[in-house]
Amino acid sequence: MSAVRDTDAFASAPFEGRRVIRPIGVDALDAVLAIEVVAYGFPWSRGNFIDSVAAGYFLRGCLAPDGRLLGYYVAMPGFEEIHLLNITVAPSEEGRGHARAMLADLYRLAADQGARARATTARAGSTCTRASPRPVAGATTTRRSAVARTRSS
Repeated sequence: MSAVRDTDAFASAPFEGRRVIRPIGVDALDAVLAIEVVAYGFPWSRGNFIDSVAAGYFLRGCLAPDGRLLGYYVAMPGFEEIHLLNITVAPSEEGRGHARAMLADLYRLAADQGARARATTARAGSTCTRASPRPVAGATTTRRSAVARTRSS
């Protein structure tokens, strides 16, 4: 999985303003699904998101200063790990560092819980999965996986 691109072909203007990454709930699902269906050929359903929240998974959104949803991620807590299940940025907002900021948020969340964050798969068809990854501070990344060590092993 790569959430950040290195190539000039995908370059966009950097994000101007201060984004906020915070928990979001099922009340934000209309905005989440509006991004999900544009970003993927086989999007998660509303039920997938509802089930994830009901199971206690983290659903966190990346919001613009005006409250607009720029992206989101879903992560499942486990024993000493948090597994990243879905990270998505609105296609119109790609290349501006939002996924990188969300990954950093995930790594902080994991560290706060004495865990490590782990993402082991990427959905085919995402333009991000076809790009070269750049490491996020504290993370070891590969094209199809990313593991953040938040404590010494």
